[in-house]
Amino acid sequence: MTEKQLKEFGKKIKHKMIDKNITQRELAQKAGVSEVMISRILKGDKKPPFDTVLSIAKCLGVKVDDLLPSK
Repeated sequence: MTEKQLKEFGKKIKHKMIDKNITQRELAQKAGVSEVMISRILKGDKKPPFDTVLSIAKCLGVKVDDLLPSK
């Protein structure tokens, strides 16, 4: 992913978190990653491994495609 795509990915996750009323801490705990990792993903500073993307999508009740940036 490009830097722009990483930022879009983070924004999509943040919007879903707001919709579901889930905090960074809660998402981190449910996805099995650190809060720092979630923070970096949301800012677009970190490209997460695919298994983390799957975990985040599952925690948010969405498909992975719903979180991926447009091409």
